[in-house]
Amino acid sequence: MKTVKYTLETGQEIELTPEDIKALKLIVDAAFANLDDTVYKKLKASTPVEIKEALAAMSDEDLLQFARMNEPHRRNGYKPDPFSLKIYQELFKRNGYGYKQVSHLSFKQERFLKSLGLRTK
Repeated sequence: MKTVKYTLETGQEIELTPEDIKALKLIVDAAFANLDDTVYKKLKASTPVEIKEALAAMSDEDLLQFARMNEPHRRNGYKPDPFSLKIYQELFKRNGYGYKQVSHLSFKQERFLKSLGLRTK
């Protein structure tokens, strides 16, 4: 593995060795996970309108990551909780799967969620 050059936002260029990369990866992964958890907790405690707006503002990849982050927090049972439904609505809206009726998922909606690795029940 070769060294990697990276230019910081300050304009300073740094060169990272393979050992530097390995050490920084652990630090960055931990910081990123903490950041995601903070965003998740804040959004979970928001109003329904704020949740909807925040989800709509996310990129497709961020929304999918957020949905996956929500999976361990989902209640088990036939019907997803209201927070999960809002995430599903945004996913369905972006992918043309009918987002207004999500209290009972259609077969197409279930297959779509499963294709993303998300639970339906």
